[in-house]
Amino acid sequence: MRDDADVTVDGEHEAHAPPPPRPRRPNALLARLYDAPPYRDPLAWWTLAMTCLSITALGTSEQPSPLPRWLDVLLGSLVWTLLFAVFPAMVRLKVRRVRWRRAQRRRAAAPRVDGAARSTDGGSATTATTAPTTAQGPTTGAPTRQATRAATRSPSPPRQGSHDRPSESPPTPISEDAVASSPILAAARELPFPVARTVRALQAAPTAKEQYESLLEVADALSISAGAVAAAWLRSVDPAIEGLTSLRRAYDRGVTQGSWHDVLRAAAQRAVDTPDAVPGLSKVHRSARGRGSLLGNLQALVEERNRWAHGSAPRTNPEAAERLAGLLPRLEAALDQAMFLKESPWVVTRSSSYRSRERVFDVFVWWAMGDHPEFEKGRITSAAPLEDGRLYMLVCRERCVDLTPFVVQRHCEVCRSIELFHADRLPRGNATGVVLKSFGSGHAMTDDSLGDDLLGLGEQESV
Repeated sequence: MRDDADVTVDGEHEAHAPPPPRPRRPNALLARLYDAPPYRDPLAWWTLAMTCLSITALGTSEQPSPLPRWLDVLLGSLVWTLLFAVFPAMVRLKVRRVRWRRAQRRRAAAPRVDGAARSTDGGSATTATTAPTTAQGPTTGAPTRQATRAATRSPSPPRQGSHDRPSESPPTPISEDAVASSPILAAARELPFPVARTVRALQAAPTAKEQYESLLEVADALSISAGAVAAAWLRSVDPAIEGLTSLRRAYDRGVTQGSWHDVLRAAAQRAVDTPDAVPGLSKVHRSARGRGSLLGNLQALVEERNRWAHGSAPRTNPEAAERLAGLLPRLEAALDQAMFLKESPWVVTRSSSYRSRERVFDVFVWWAMGDHPEFEKGRITSAAPLEDGRLYMLVCRERCVDLTPFVVQRHCEVCRSIELFHADRLPRGNATGVVLKSFGSGHAMTDDSLGDDLLGLGEQESV
């Protein structure tokens, strides 16, 4: 039984949770032989050119061969590509790893060298200043003026040259159980399912590199989920607002994290003057307790994601642990500031029936909250009819706001299971289709029933 009087839960969670989802590792491009994205790597273009050149040269050759032409071309192009393109990429990777190990050894040895230099300089300065005090003056008279001045002079601190300045120490890596024991991450597993499942995968990740990649997945899911809530609420109160018009233009090229942040900012400004707004939505751009704002923390995580996407991912677990030390507080602050999403839970409608005496609808739903892949069953009451199989959020536990077309539930054609998808972009040449991307697996599919909903964003609805 939930705390809301209008909601009745028909089932309970299972005693044992399913195994954690396997974190995605999307940045492994041919064992890191080429930089990501590959179109910025000259060696990737050289590999493509070598393959095309070998196929052209061998395909037009008139030299007789005992092998069939197609097999001769295939084997020859494969040998040329491996010898003149893939092998240089392997050599470059080996050189990069050797240079990185040398840089790590120099960085680790720098603090010890600086400490030894400072201790040596301090010892010599002490000897020089104490020598005049131990020296004895002439036996036949008073000490000379120079001796007295030297004895009473206070020791001056030694000058620090460029080699004496302490070098900047690298950030301290987080402890091994910092992610698994975080109370904020544990509380975040009660947020909407797209966020909660990625937080669970982050806490279950065994290595620092997998934790780093899972952390970026949590930031993506949080930006999309909060942005979808903001966009759906804006559409319900002001369909022609400029924030939705900008989001409509963004769907032409593909929605980015920055597009969702712009929608969040527009919704926060509108929520200030709206009494029945989504609780907490007006504070997403306000700093709280010195930890920054939700939008500021999400922007910092997006910058790290861009750094990862352009080939600057951590190569080793120690390097990933150093980055996590600076990223985990940002993520914890963002999740803590996004707890208002619990106050507007997500539900998927199953069926509804009308009660004529009370003039309300009894709606049977699945609660799309928490990290459990099998949603909990429940029941709510609604004054307006709700369509079966759609995703809604309960604003103030009373009003149902449709999350379509931003977040929908569909049958994945690859996984052969029901999953939550978010609208990613409008495909070229298809006036009615929308490309959906799964929160859980990243699989994409095209839905022809949502095109009108996205194309109408930013336009005043007809009565």
